[in-house]
Amino acid sequence: MILTTEKHISQYRHLGYNFEGPAFPDKYFWNRLRSMVTDKTKPVDKLLSFSLERRQIKFIHNKILKALKIDKKHDQLFTLTQGFIYSKDFRKMSLVQSYYEVEPLLKEISRRTKLKLPEIRNCLLDEIQQMLAGKLTRPKDLNKRMQGCYFVVINRQLPGRVYVNRIFQEMKKYLLKKEDLTEVNYFHGQTACLGQAKGIVRIINSVKDLKKMKQGNIMVSQMTNPDLVPAMKKASAIITDLGGITCHASIVSRELNIPCVIGTKMATQILKDGDKVQVDANRGDVNRIK
Repeated sequence: MILTTEKHISQYRHLGYNFEGPAFPDKYFWNRLRSMVTDKTKPVDKLLSFSLERRQIKFIHNKILKALKIDKKHDQLFTLTQGFIYSKDFRKMSLVQSYYEVEPLLKEISRRTKLKLPEIRNCLLDEIQQMLAGKLTRPKDLNKRMQGCYFVVINRQLPGRVYVNRIFQEMKKYLLKKEDLTEVNYFHGQTACLGQAKGIVRIINSVKDLKKMKQGNIMVSQMTNPDLVPAMKKASAIITDLGGITCHASIVSRELNIPCVIGTKMATQILKDGDKVQVDANRGDVNRIK
């Protein structure tokens, strides 16, 4: 059993790595195993539940197609869309695994250059090559990059350029310019997962925001990514500025069966931590409750 568990850990620990790590520790898997052992539900019953849920979704899907009298061409388009949704999430998980697999290389570069791992992640490829060759100690603006920067590639020509200081601030101001939306109490988006919820808003845009999220809060984010899944699991509803039917928030909200409204464009500008909102994901509506 120990060998089987260790093989499982080795195969799946990267799922917790996301973009910068760390990966899931051994303790995470052993705790999950203990909870499964103490759970009174039999594994075979859980598998049966998953199978029944999948069959029910397929049944509802076919029922809707029949009710809407969807022709063969558009039925094929729906099938293609399902494939796109799967492949998009598969691509993200492949990226997560590649980030995890490349970490030992980055650590070795860190050791040889005497830079910290986060610093290495903020270096360009040609800079790393120069440092390994002894031609460069460290990029002169590295500390400023760590505080905030834009990496720009024009016409796919690498290595690209990094902008800091005044240019970074000007670009940030232009790209993230905000309107005064403090008096807006209603806005609309696209339905990603059906349902309704009422709760307290928490703005979650990065890992450092995760500690704010409590069970039952309404999670509001510019866009979600694997790093934010712990907060998504606690949410009674999810609202995003960006995204479409194949975006991360759409996929995960449907997996967790959490009401989700995407593509609102301005949720993070209208709402703030502590606001109370009513979410009607059936219609894509969000109302701030005074």
